[in-house]
Amino acid sequence: MSKAVVREYVTRFNRGDSDGLRELFHEHAQVHEGTGWLELDEVIPRWEQAIDGLGVDLDIERIIAEEDAIALLYTERGWSRAPYLGRSATGRSYELPAVDWFVIEEGRIVRQWRVRDRASMARQLGWEEPLPAPADTVRIA
Repeated sequence: MSKAVVREYVTRFNRGDSDGLRELFHEHAQVHEGTGWLELDEVIPRWEQAIDGLGVDLDIERIIAEEDAIALLYTERGWSRAPYLGRSATGRSYELPAVDWFVIEEGRIVRQWRVRDRASMARQLGWEEPLPAPADTVRIA
C-alpha cells in the first residue's frame, strides 16, 4: 500500500497535477526541501515552478519500504524552458540522481525529505551559482 502511494506521487508530479498531489498528503504534512521543513502550501508552488520552468520528470529506479517508511531513488531530468526561481531559461537540460524519503500514515504522506544536488543542476543548466535554498523554513531540532 505505501509503495503505491509513492508511485502515485511520482505519476501525479510528472503530470503536474497539483490538486492530485495534495490528495496524497496528510493535511499537516511537511516536506524537507534541502535546508528546512515546509508546509504543503509552501512547497506545492515551488513544485509547480519546477514543473513549468524546468519540465521536471522523475523516473523511478528503486523503491525500498519498511513499515511506514519508503525510500525512493530516481533519476530526475528536465530542461530550462522558462524562468525558474529568478533564473533565466537557458534551453539546456539536466539529469541527476535524486533520493526522497517518505513516511506514510493511514495511506497518506505525512513527511517527505527531498535530496538533490542543486550545484550539479545549476552547472548543467548553465547557471553561475546553485539554486537558493528555501528562504522561509521551519527548523525542527
